[in-house]
Amino acid sequence: MIAQPSAKWYRPVLAFFWIVLGSWSFQVSSGYGAPGPEYLAQTMECEWDEQDPDDELVKLARQLDHNPVKIYNWVYANIYHPAKSNYYYYSGSRIGARVAFRNRRGNHWDTSSLLIALLRISGIPARYVKFDNSDYVFVEAWLSQNNYRGAGSGADKGWVPLAPWYKDYRIVEGLDLFPGQEGSCEGNSGIPCGLEFDFEDYLSSVKYKTPLELFEESIQAYLRANYPGKTLKDIPRQEILRHTPLSILPGQLPAEINFSATRTTYAEVPEQLRSNITIRIKRRSDKADLFSEYKVYLPHIAGKRFGLDWVSAGSDRYKPVLKIDGQIVHGNGAGDASIGSDERYYVAYIGGDYRNEVVRPSHEPGTYMQIALDPLSASFMTIEKLKEELHHTVANVNSTDVEREADLGLMGAILAETFLARLYEAYTRTSALMHTNVQLGLSPTFIYTLPGAIPADEESKFYLHPQWNIDAQSLGGYYKQNGDTLQPLDWNTPICRHLRWIAGYEASFNEARIFEDWMDTSALSTIKGIMLANDELNIEVAELDGDDIPRLESMKYRANFDWNRLDEARWDTLFNYFLTDTDQSPPARPI
Repeated sequence: MIAQPSAKWYRPVLAFFWIVLGSWSFQVSSGYGAPGPEYLAQTMECEWDEQDPDDELVKLARQLDHNPVKIYNWVYANIYHPAKSNYYYYSGSRIGARVAFRNRRGNHWDTSSLLIALLRISGIPARYVKFDNSDYVFVEAWLSQNNYRGAGSGADKGWVPLAPWYKDYRIVEGLDLFPGQEGSCEGNSGIPCGLEFDFEDYLSSVKYKTPLELFEESIQAYLRANYPGKTLKDIPRQEILRHTPLSILPGQLPAEINFSATRTTYAEVPEQLRSNITIRIKRRSDKADLFSEYKVYLPHIAGKRFGLDWVSAGSDRYKPVLKIDGQIVHGNGAGDASIGSDERYYVAYIGGDYRNEVVRPSHEPGTYMQIALDPLSASFMTIEKLKEELHHTVANVNSTDVEREADLGLMGAILAETFLARLYEAYTRTSALMHTNVQLGLSPTFIYTLPGAIPADEESKFYLHPQWNIDAQSLGGYYKQNGDTLQPLDWNTPICRHLRWIAGYEASFNEARIFEDWMDTSALSTIKGIMLANDELNIEVAELDGDDIPRLESMKYRANFDWNRLDEARWDTLFNYFLTDTDQSPPARPI
């Protein structure tokens, strides 16, 4: 790692002043005249409320005295970015300045967005600078070149380069209990004896501890037997930031960054560099009938409510509308198509990590759906703010448009944000114990309900677990940490499966806990449902593998029955088909 220069490095003796100044001027650009207003403007990534003194970004800039040196020091010291400079963490602009602040983490783009937002709030023009040959981006701030950078004032100004995401860490490797094949219990499994996890046994009866809690208990027992004196805190690899607050801003980019490469400056992140996914709404009866489509830029919805609602189109017909914080951003136009109350619709998505369109189960018009897409943007600070806002709302879940969304949007957003925040936490905690790394992709999560099913009273807005449902999917890349390198893990290797299942089962268990957090009553999730079926209800549970899924998918179109409204006879037809006709080719899908 390249150490950051100390403050003393910037105090040259007088004899070498002009030499050092010349080197510094190579980095600081005078630009082409004074910067325009776009370098002080708000953008999708850099938003704040100038009229609200309690706006968290406005408040932080004020606490830092609107001082560029203090602002840089704060962002550098408080926003996490992985140690390896060539490990991008995730690419493109994804969570924006506000969520980077709330979660205290961000990649090149999002850390830069936070620094730019704080500088612009403070009246200091700032911009993005991207190297054309890589995903690297850094910040330039328009500051005085008189005296020292950021610590003086004067009319002679220039663009000072800043890379707050480039960190210098002291690495503590920790205790890797899963180093590879050595000490494995099953030949090449890589899972040491005593650290196996019996997933079938876990599902065989009702458990009150999560998979991760039981896994941590097994690790503690393993440490007592094999590493006396060691505890869970000795296991994770630690990155301890080396940082001495600077009295002036750095005059150059870190030496490891190739600042001689060609570059492009931006006042705002270009659309093609923003993470995005396209949401599609289709008629259930005709997969080819697309009647609404919207490209969602993740920084636009990070830390906000994003939902699918409906407005009346007359004569028992409805139009879908997409809302951000209660405001319609798509739909309800004069030419927008509508759907009858007796029809079905389904939501699909494509883009981002999903190269092929993914179709979710169908619903009836009027179903309110809160949509959350990114576990990296889920924030416990956002959740607390949503709960506080919900506490002060008046229950209007059965009214229309804005009033209804004010309730349903807050309720659904709390549930969706909590699910994704715990999904991120589950993978982070499991990865730390196994010395692995997970790059979580988008995880489209839909929390939905029919408003008429929810009691419209003040108390019920906090007691809604029977009426809400969750539908979620997630993708990620899995890596083994070996020193400074990350080695990709094959999806089906025992270590990767161990990681995926523990974290995945943990996330499913938490489907119920997101409701139980609100009240002292039980709720049901997929994992708990299987436990109850095996333990108390005497219901046979069948396991399906990847080869079974296409067969079941094709059965949606057999005899044109509605997958979402199967009666008992049709369930019998389904299982008889699956159990007795396994050699029969699936019926062809209609064109």
